[in-house]
Amino acid sequence: APQVNDLLVNKNRVSFVVEDLTSIISQVLCSFDGDLWFPVIPEDRINDSRRERFNFQIKPENGQRLIFIKVMP
Repeated sequence: APQVNDLLVNKNRVSFVVEDLTSIISQVLCSFDGDLWFPVIPEDRINDSRRERFNFQIKPENGQRLIFIKVMP
């Protein structure tokens, strides 16, 4: 199964690495507080390997938020 590693949230910036030992990562989606899912594009702009790094900015919010990450090999 794919793994999410090195998850870091620093103010409005979210970064993480997705790895799968057997399959290419085809799509990664994120949801905040269980709301709508949106696609996340890897740093190299294309899902074409078994290890992808993601880094994106979110809108500032007051209080804590729960981040869901869905990976599809």
